[in-house]
Amino acid sequence: MPLLAYCILLDSRPTNFPSEGILGSHTASIEESGLIALSSEMERNAISTSNFQQAALEFHRVVQAVFARKAVVPFRFPTWLSAMEMKEHLRQQSSRYKDFLIRHADHVQMEVRIASQESIMTEAATGAEHLRIRAAQFRAVSEHAKQLKHQLADIAIEWRERENPADLRLYALVSRTLVDAFREKLNRISVRASGPWPATEFFESPPAKD
Repeated sequence: MPLLAYCILLDSRPTNFPSEGILGSHTASIEESGLIALSSEMERNAISTSNFQQAALEFHRVVQAVFARKAVVPFRFPTWLSAMEMKEHLRQQSSRYKDFLIRHADHVQMEVRIASQESIMTEAATGAEHLRIRAAQFRAVSEHAKQLKHQLADIAIEWRERENPADLRLYALVSRTLVDAFREKLNRISVRASGPWPATEFFESPPAKD
């Protein structure tokens, strides 16, 4: 039977996992090359359009329960593997995963969203005018991001950015012990952050195999 994969973590005992996975399934672990992969054995058709959102939320709950205690690399949802494929994946990628999980054992990821001012875009803004407005928006968002990074320089270890049409996403690598300090500093300047999340933006690429 296929395995729905949740996350990868270092094989360090004792480790307590959530016993219940998504949609009432049971969780199980596969150990290989100093790593553990947490999964649930279930048929692919157990996840359908009618329960996809519920299953995704439950998947997130399982991953966050493990992440609350130690660093993990989550799989994309849903990722299906056989037990043999999972073991082979862990063997082939063990060095990469171990390096990340050891290096970031005490780190988390915080996300800040800086929205662009789409309201100033009008139907009349076409051609050169449209490009001019977009460039002005990009400069304003970039300057805001630069200021935020400066204000959080004493807390954030490293940053990553992802530009989208509607916003700029900033990802801060932060020590687990400084999450509250990170939030408090943002609250003083009326900026909100989501997290903490696994530090996947600082991993060269999260595991993905559909």
